[in-house]
Amino acid sequence: MLEIGALLHDIGHFINTIDHDKHGYYLLTANRLIGLSLREQNMVANLVRYHRKTSPSTEDEDFKSLPQKDRLVIFKLSVLLSLADSLDISHTGKVTDVILNETKTGWRLKLSGEKDLMLVNWALGKRKSHFRDVFGVNLEMD
Repeated sequence: MLEIGALLHDIGHFINTIDHDKHGYYLLTANRLIGLSLREQNMVANLVRYHRKTSPSTEDEDFKSLPQKDRLVIFKLSVLLSLADSLDISHTGKVTDVILNETKTGWRLKLSGEKDLMLVNWALGKRKSHFRDVFGVNLEMD
């Protein structure tokens, strides 16, 4: 699910850049994808919907209607997709390598790439608290 969500997370840009997450959700719920069950497609659509600013919420009737097990999976995978999206926030492929090491208090990310990764670090910094909230451990960056 995460891999498919990563491949399709920006599909909503074909409709409009503004709210592309919501447009992507619409596209994925309105059109069947060959090879995915309806359940899997709904999960991918929700990953696409929640890969940006908004966290999954039971106030969203579409999300609320999913089985609890699927909601939990989407909750966790959306955080990972959000972090991955941060790694290529400029869509220029500046990050060339990521090393993830376990620490006493959580995880440490070490990024390699072009000299100026300031935008990537800023985007990761914005989203790392969400990682802590969902997984219960810290995410630190070198």
